[in-house]
Amino acid sequence: MSDDHHRTSHGAVDELARLHQRLATQNRRIADAFARSERLSERELEALLAVMQAEQLGTPLTAGGLGRAVRLSPAATTSLIDKLEGAGHLDRRRGVLDRRAVTLHYSPQARAVAMQFFSPLGRLTRDVFDTFESAEQEVILEYLRRMTDAMEGHALRLEE
Repeated sequence: MSDDHHRTSHGAVDELARLHQRLATQNRRIADAFARSERLSERELEALLAVMQAEQLGTPLTAGGLGRAVRLSPAATTSLIDKLEGAGHLDRRRGVLDRRAVTLHYSPQARAVAMQFFSPLGRLTRDVFDTFESAEQEVILEYLRRMTDAMEGHALRLEE
């Protein structure tokens, strides 16, 4: 590899790191605005996102799963769930096959509020993504999959 290629590559990686930081900052600003509008703490918002993401994957969280996701003790997790359920953000549902199993779900009214708030962001995402060719979109998606997995692994190591 030539020195020129290495320098260019290093500069690109530096720019990529700066862009990741800017994107993370803007994501946090948007999440903070939503949390303020719904009077949610950072941990409550994190819990709602974990519930929503698990539900979207078809694997709803239990209380224990939520506690692990947001790094809380069982007692603190129960308190958090009670508060979010009382505020109308979460629903607890008993399993159909095993009535002892209870899963957590984003309530329909909370989902409607989130959809209204985040719909403009979804449109922005589609508008920008659609400016790329199909092959470029696949590269972007693969990069984000790999980077997300790498960041998740790094975060887990830091929490050990």
